[in-house]
Amino acid sequence: MKVLVAMLFLLTSFSFGADCVRKKEGVVICQKAGKMWQDNEQISRKVKFMHTWYEAKKFCKNLTLAGFYDWRLPSEDELKQMKNPTTKRHPYFKYMQYGGHYWTNKTKFFDRDRANSVSTVDGTTRWIAKRLKADVRCVRDL
Repeated sequence: MKVLVAMLFLLTSFSFGADCVRKKEGVVICQKAGKMWQDNEQISRKVKFMHTWYEAKKFCKNLTLAGFYDWRLPSEDELKQMKNPTTKRHPYFKYMQYGGHYWTNKTKFFDRDRANSVSTVDGTTRWIAKRLKADVRCVRDL
């Protein structure tokens, strides 16, 4: 019974299925979800890639990667698909900040100075002041 519960947990924890593939151009393509994710060294903390929400939004808007220029900040639901509570590395993403909070495109309705972020550990959300720095990962629709 414990094995069955553990298997169900793992299956529901990985929203990215076998249809995702990492490309040499620095992107992860998930056909089933219809998304292409930025995954290049540019978003690594090694190059100090934490930004304010305003900088993150501008970065995604101006990003040209793998021949595409229609990148954007992801929604809360899109980012929650990336969580992987069982390991510190996601099987498809080379540059994943375990424990980091990634900016979403959602602004708080009654407090426009805050934007939503999602944890890569457990998918929890947190409202952060837009002037503070968090991790950034851009996405585009296929």
